Amino acid sequence: MATYQAVAIDFDGTLTAGGPPRSDVLAALGVARRGGLRLILVTGRVLSELRPEVPRVADLFDAVVAENGAVVMVGGRSRALAPRVSPALEQALARRGVPVRAGEVLLASQSVHAAAALEEATRLGLEVELTMNRGERMVLPAGVTKASGLRHALADLSLSPHSTVAVGDGENDHSLMDACELGVAVGNAVDALKAHADVVLHEGAGDAVKALLQGPLLRGELIIEPRRWQLELGRTHGGAPVTMPGSGVNVLISGSSGSGKSYLLGLLVERLVSLDYSVCLFDPEGDHASLAGLRDVVALGSLAGPPTPEALGQLLEHPDLSAVVDLSSLDEAGKRSWMRRAFMLLLEQRRRSGLPHWLLVDEAHLVASEPGCGFAADQSGICLVSYQPERCGGALREADLHLTLRSPAGRARLSRWHGRAPVDFTMAERARTHVRHWHKYVSAALPRQYQFVLRAHGAPTGRIAGNVRELHRELERCDGEVILHHAGNHDFSRWTDEVLKDHALADAFGRVEEGVRRGSLATAVARRQLMDAIEHRYLAGAHP
Repeated sequence: MATYQAVAIDFDGTLTAGGPPRSDVLAALGVARRGGLRLILVTGRVLSELRPEVPRVADLFDAVVAENGAVVMVGGRSRALAPRVSPALEQALARRGVPVRAGEVLLASQSVHAAAALEEATRLGLEVELTMNRGERMVLPAGVTKASGLRHALADLSLSPHSTVAVGDGENDHSLMDACELGVAVGNAVDALKAHADVVLHEGAGDAVKALLQGPLLRGELIIEPRRWQLELGRTHGGAPVTMPGSGVNVLISGSSGSGKSYLLGLLVERLVSLDYSVCLFDPEGDHASLAGLRDVVALGSLAGPPTPEALGQLLEHPDLSAVVDLSSLDEAGKRSWMRRAFMLLLEQRRRSGLPHWLLVDEAHLVASEPGCGFAADQSGICLVSYQPERCGGALREADLHLTLRSPAGRARLSRWHGRAPVDFTMAERARTHVRHWHKYVSAALPRQYQFVLRAHGAPTGRIAGNVRELHRELERCDGEVILHHAGNHDFSRWTDEVLKDHALADAFGRVEEGVRRGSLATAVARRQLMDAIEHRYLAGAHP
């Protein structure tokens, strides 16, 4: 189930219908904060206007975003997030008899004066925006919204927008909702905001906030699919997008070995990271190093061994970071032990902080049947991947979504989402190239029948490459006649294509081989280009 750590609350028309908030509403705020919920007040009000109506505002809220996102206050200290709107505009409007209220940054006036404000701003050549809030118009620096201010406040509190629910009533709350995982409109909200919200409460200002803070949504008893945070997995035969929600679900990915499970898992991670979800991927076979090329994703483990689960948990307390943990250096018993400890530690951490948003486990049959290591009744955002789903505890019956790999390659089926009919689709293209079991190809010995036997003048040289690293080493020291023999027969590209199934590297080798065959590449240059292709693809920091 979704875990929300914070609520962003509008003031006028949401927390209060007018004047100071009622005592019972303030009491509900206090109970929520004592229960561990973080509260952020997000308002168009100027702080100097707000304090007389809510004298204890700094004590009631963890942060205050004022002036429609232009000013933020945390721990009683406020700071402007944008330069002040030019005083020349205030003076120009005063000359036209337009009453204006000035804050640290914004200018505010009634809606009837919007045309005058726009005319004068245009005449003065100012880069400003006019934001509507029921009967008022606020003049703000370009790009300043409730959403931009909230992001600053959440960053100060080490919270994620994906762990936050927004509640509001007016036109300027659209951006607030767009910034948060779920948007809630109070009963007296404008119609356009109600249509935009994920949830519409029956109660009006004040009562609606109480109902939200005390209701099933924040207790994790009510699951709402976020409308704005959908992950496109692919397209149906007819071209319709196939999507899944970015939160509130547990996912099982299953299929036979080599069917594309790791590809689909990587696609899911790419989509989640692109929407700023924090993810942690357990990678027992070292298949997912390429994901470290994504923004704010770090690769851990590999030949150096994985971090301790405790160190991993500390890293993932930062809402902007994601991790791919390579466990391929451990034996099977070591993988099971590490995954069990890390799984249980991260689940407990998510109960406290909501981070990471997603925990994804490849080869989940290694651990998911053990107590506390599968889908949890009080948790969502868990993805288990296995070619043996029946060994993953109760995953087959407990998954909210089941993604099954289909034949031919690149096809999958989405089923069990809210009782909807299963849908077959072609998976979307990955942003990062996926090479199955790349780590095995680098360091582990391939079966003898798949090893590369080096030859010269048609006869074996006695040298054999059992993996990519060994091929790289043999290329560096072999006689030039070996390069000429194998390039002339397209052996490098054929082995890479047929054994490693790495078509991109095979293409790179093929271009070098063609150069040798045509006589346009000297042997020394060909040697260097073959080695460079391996280094770029497998051995350098930018893994496939």
